[in-house]
Amino acid sequence: MKKELILKLLVLCFVIEIIGELISALYDVPYLVFIFKPFLMPLLAYWYIKSTTKPSKILLYALFFSWFGDVFLMFLAVNPNKMKK
Repeated sequence: MKKELILKLLVLCFVIEIIGELISALYDVPYLVFIFKPFLMPLLAYWYIKSTTKPSKILLYALFFSWFGDVFLMFLAVNPNKMKK
């Protein structure tokens, strides 16, 4: 029962996150990306851990480094002149 409730709450979090990303893209509100984008990979990792009996460490590492790259590139996109050195 508790596991089902957690998974339902995660689905709700995914829906909120997706709506935030879509609003950010459709209405060109860039600061919403800074709010919603960093939550996607941790939500996926948490959902994966809760929905499987034996999570794969390789997949969790891949999600972590994907999250790290997303966040790093998100801040780099704010100031693209830093790459031109």
